[in-house]
Amino acid sequence: MAVKKDFQVDPRVFIAYDAMTPSQKAALKPVLSDKQGFLAHASRAGMSQKVSATKPLYKLRAGNGLRVFYSQDGDNIVVLDVYRKATMDGLATKKRSTKKASGNTPVNRDDAAKLRKS
Repeated sequence: MAVKKDFQVDPRVFIAYDAMTPSQKAALKPVLSDKQGFLAHASRAGMSQKVSATKPLYKLRAGNGLRVFYSQDGDNIVVLDVYRKATMDGLATKKRSTKKASGNTPVNRDDAAKLRKS
């Protein structure tokens, strides 16, 4: 993987890369090898998506369930991190229930005793 002035890869990406399976490494190698390979992959339909409306932050589908987060400022690309899709799904915020929490409802002692017996 190359590091050049207009294409940089954060050191934590190399740490994550070392811990990956061979198939994950094979999926990432063409994406992270050089700027041309990165841009070729990112230009494919549906591969890249802007993450922030205010910052130049993007998410790239790299294959084998991997997501590459990068920033792009003009011609400069900085690969910030790599995550598994499953990890990102777990970190995503979940919708909160609009129902009232059951702990706020008064409970009749007789009803509670019946529930324990059954």
